[in-house]
Formats: sequence, C-alpha cells, structure tokens
Amino acid sequence: MKKMVVIALSLVTAAALAGCGQSKGSASGASVSASEASEAEESSAADSEDSEESEDEDEDDYEDEEESDYEDEDEDEDEDESSSAGAGVYEGFSEVVASTDDLEFAITGIDTDGGSYDCELKVSLKNKTEDKTMRFAIEEMSVNGVMCDPVWADTVTPGNVALSRMGWDDDELEAYGLDADDITQIEFTLKVYDDDDWMAEDFLNETYTVYPKGEDAAKTVVRETADTDIVLFDNDYCYMAVTGEVRDTEEGYELQAYFVNKTDKVLMVAVDDAAINGFMCAPHWADTVAGGKALPIFIDWRDWDLEEIGLTADDIEKVELSISAYDYKDYTEYVEETCTIDVTSFSQAGSRADGGAF
Repeated sequence: MKKMVVIALSLVTAAALAGCGQSKGSASGASVSASEASEAEESSAADSEDSEESEDEDEDDYEDEEESDYEDEDEDEDEDESSSAGAGVYEGFSEVVASTDDLEFAITGIDTDGGSYDCELKVSLKNKTEDKTMRFAIEEMSVNGVMCDPVWADTVTPGNVALSRMGWDDDELEAYGLDADDITQIEFTLKVYDDDDWMAEDFLNETYTVYPKGEDAAKTVVRETADTDIVLFDNDYCYMAVTGEVRDTEEGYELQAYFVNKTDKVLMVAVDDAAINGFMCAPHWADTVAGGKALPIFIDWRDWDLEEIGLTADDIEKVELSISAYDYKDYTEYVEETCTIDVTSFSQAGSRADGGAF
C-alpha cells in the first residue's frame, strides 16, 4: 500500500515537473520570437529610413537637375543677351583713341540694339590726374563724310573712369543719308579741359578718325543733285543749295538745304537774317562744318513765328535768306550772300518734303 502511494506521488511530481518544463519552454520560445520581432522591426525601420533617404536623395537630385536646367536657361539667356549686345556688323570693334599721361579716351563699341538711341557709340573716359576734374567733349563729328554731331560731353573727377554713350535715332540718320548698320568712318575733334578753370590750357584738343569696319571699308556719302535743287552759291570754298521744304499748318515751315565745305578748315555757316513773303522773320540758325565735309541743313520757322506776321505754312511763296560762311577760327569770310528763293517751285514740282535733305 505504501509502495503504491509512493509511486502515485512520484507520478504527480513528475507530471508537475513536466508541466513546469513545458511552461518554461513556452516562455523561452516567446522570448526568442520577441527578439526576432524586434530585430525585424529594427530592420524594417532601417529599410524605411534607407528608403526615405533614397527618396530624399532622388528629390535632391531632381531639384539639382531643375536648378541645373534653370542655370543652363539663364546662361543661355545671358549668352543670347551678350550675343545680341555685341553682335552685328560692329562686333568686336573697340579702339583706344587717345592716351596721355593725364587721360585716356576709348571707344568700346557701337550698339544698334537696345540703347537710349537707335545707334549708340559707347566710350570710356579715364582721368589720370590727382586733382583736376576733366570735361570731355566731342566737336565737329562727321559720319561717312556727313556732319552728324551727337551734342555730347561728360565730366570725370580725379582718378576715376566714366562709361558714357552718345548716339542718334534712325530717323535722324536717315535725314542725313546714313544707315545705322553702315557706319564706316567717324571723324571728330576731342576736346578735354579743366572743368573748374575753362581759361586753363586744354588737356587735349585733337582731331581723330576711326574706322569701325576697317579703313579699307571706309566710304563717303555723296548726295545726288535733283532737278528741283536751287543753288544759292558755288565757289572755290563752299557750295549750298536749297533742296526741299516741309509745310505743316500745325507745326510751321521747314526749308531744307545742303552745304559742302571745300576747304580744309572748320567753317561757320549762318543765316543772319530772313524774310518770308516780304516780312522779316529770322530763324536764327547757324552751325559748323569740318573741312571737306557736308552738312544737311534744316531751317525752321515755328507756327507762332508765322502767326506774328499773319501767315501760315501754306501761305509761303518767297523766302529771302542772308547767308554768311567764314573760318571758325580766324573769321576769314568766304560767303556773304542774300538769296531770294521761290519756294512754290517745290510744290509745283512735288518736293521731297518727306525725305529730308537727301
């Protein structure tokens, strides 16, 4: 009996021990599964981070590509703008015209696209002095043999450089028989003086000629005479003809003429007095013409000038001009004429009223 009880107790104890072992084994198995799950989660998180980093890198690459594309477009635009600014018949043209111990004057290019004028001459002005303010001025400028003064001057303080421009509009060039794309020679007098002491000796006062397309390409504009031209005088020194008119009842009256200086000196040509249909009405006109150059002339009377003598532009039949031409420096006189012009001949012949002096 005792033996049977002992055996039963042993069996119970064994069963209990077996249950504990199974319980321990289950816990251990759960622990391994959690560890594996944790590792899987960490691996998944790492993969997710790698994926996000990859996406970020792809986005950065895309943004870099976009920025690169934009930069390429900007560079293309800059190249186009640069090409446009420097392209054309004058591309690459520049010249140091004058250089002394005190100053430098250079033409840096001719711009026919996008400036304040249809055709611009770009210049660089350098003042090398330490205590003088310089005034640079252009006088008696001609283009292709025709006087075409841009009326330009600029000031540079000591030790500095100024970048400046001078120019003409297309309609102005056309009136002078010129083309913005066909400027082959430019002659001018460069005067540089002390801006604070006009009585002091000039730093520079010289005449220069530049050839934007090369000296071999230089040419001179020659005006062809017309049957309607009225020659006022033609001697060994100068020639002048009235070439047309413009009648505008709202603006006034314009008489067009053409003057040629046959000397090698600068001449002053002036209308000293004038009368219209017998009434004194002076336009007070004068200009200088460099030696060997031509000058288209436009003499204007405004509508209020005509109103004062009771006329309109359509009433004008006869114009009387008192003209003088003399040496600009020593005042030697070459012409002093009073000329009467029947301007109805232009209307009858069909004047070149819309074509300027050419």
